[in-house]
Amino acid sequence: MKQIPLEAKTRSDIGKGYCRRLRVKGLIPGVLYGGGKESIPVELKSADLTHILREGGENVLINFTLPDSPQETVILKEKQIHPYKRSLLHADFCRISLKQKLTVTAPIELIGTPKGVKEGGILEQVMWDVEISALPKHIPESIKVDVTDLEIGTTIHIKDLIVGKEIEIKHDPESVVLHIALPREEKVVEAVPGEGAAEPEVIREKKKVEEEE
Repeated sequence: MKQIPLEAKTRSDIGKGYCRRLRVKGLIPGVLYGGGKESIPVELKSADLTHILREGGENVLINFTLPDSPQETVILKEKQIHPYKRSLLHADFCRISLKQKLTVTAPIELIGTPKGVKEGGILEQVMWDVEISALPKHIPESIKVDVTDLEIGTTIHIKDLIVGKEIEIKHDPESVVLHIALPREEKVVEAVPGEGAAEPEVIREKKKVEEEE
């Protein structure tokens, strides 16, 4: 896992109004915590963090630097996103040790188009990410699954995922990740000849009886 530098500054004001003014300037508020040290309110460029996440993924290791402070290794623990603008609003960073295992969520990345899908089958993905435990340097950006040769009827379980021995997947080995299902048959209901004609006849007969009365 690559480590990417990120510079930030401490902030003394934690009010909502101040945070809104930060965002207008292209900055976002955040918090640095963990590692047995005090929590520090920080501010940083939204574009810098966005670039880091695009380059390294959600579990990227960040070399976090504050003015007049030693560089620290952190991970992005939580982020807040605007509901429709999809822009960053806030970020929490947690200090970590490179010698201690972390438990994180890694996305599942499918590679290729299944043979079974080309033949008319349907790829049904059950799990989109997995919880793993590993030393920071062994945490992958994603768990890659090559589905190119999968035929109709094939099922991939957690035990089938290929990861290094340094990575522990925290799920039942028999849990289903994805399945190549048979194409669903469309049922065509054919009308029975003469059906639907009886009802009008009954109505007419009833009307005739009423007229005779």
